[in-house]
Amino acid sequence: MAQWTDKFKSHQLWQHLQELGPAIDSAFSVEGMEPETLDGLARLKSILSFTGRRLSGADPYLMQTGPFDGLGTALQNIIQEVQSFIADGNLSHITSANSHGDTALTHLAQINVPLTTEDFMAAKESAATYRTGLETALQSVTTTAEELSTQIDELKTRTTAIAAEVE
Repeated sequence: MAQWTDKFKSHQLWQHLQELGPAIDSAFSVEGMEPETLDGLARLKSILSFTGRRLSGADPYLMQTGPFDGLGTALQNIIQEVQSFIADGNLSHITSANSHGDTALTHLAQINVPLTTEDFMAAKESAATYRTGLETALQSVTTTAEELSTQIDELKTRTTAIAAEVE
């Protein structure tokens, strides 16, 4: 194997990628999580997936070691924060892990990967799916809020009637 391919395939970040997935999966099983925590973990899962896809398309001959080293360190920091969250359930670890995720994305952007039209189409479809999901969630929340408002109005009417009967 060529020296560039060896450097690419033997880099520490591959080990970190293999460790991060199970760590995030374990974090999802922590009891009593807030929606904000679930959202943070879902983002970490997306970062992991995106990183794996991006690296699988990278050409070892176009690799620079700086971004790889920085990415490896960021992934290692994410793993440590997720493991700390699993140990104590403190949301601040997920917040910190996402900050390290931002760092990982910055380093990932510096890795040369040939892009194709299919990549752009996939990104467009992903954005459209995300927007559809948001619209569905918003519609659900709006419907629930309207139902609750109707129920509150009914309770006010009943309370007024009961108050009148008591008097």
